Formats: sequence, C-alpha cells, structure tokens
Amino acid sequence: MGGRDRASVVNRASATVTRLSCCPRGRRGARCRAPRALTAKHGDSGSFSVRSPRLAGARYRFAVTVIDAAGNRSRAAVAVVATAARR
Repeated sequence: MGGRDRASVVNRASATVTRLSCCPRGRRGARCRAPRALTAKHGDSGSFSVRSPRLAGARYRFAVTVIDAAGNRSRAAVAVVATAARR
C-alpha cells in the first residue's frame, strides 16, 4: 500500500443478498430471487460492516464490492450461506 492507510484507499462499499433456494409458494422465480441491496457502513480503520434483514431458512448469496476514491470497482467477493429455519 506504499504508506497509505486503508481508510484513504477504500471509499465506499456496496452489498447485495440473493435468495438461492426455498422460495415460498406464489413467489417462485425472479420475484423470489431478485437481489436486494444492503447498506454497508464505513467503520474505523477502513473496515465496513453489513447488516442483513432477518432471513428465512434457505441458501443465500452475499456479494460485496468496494470502490476506491478514483471510482475503480473491485471484483465482487461472494459467499454462499445456508440459514436454518427457526422453530
């Protein structure tokens, strides 16, 4: 990073969550699987935190992209997560 701290390099982040399985009846296909934007909050020392709404039991894909001060966009970091239904 050559003397720069991370807070000056990463300017903002965007995140989405997409449901991959277990769509409720009547909401199959594109309506169920449409990506939902999440808010990424800038924290101390250049970190970001993302909170998702309460999620039903299913598999989800979370994708995060960071954008530097010059407007360069990173490749999305992707994670697939399975949540357990609450009883």
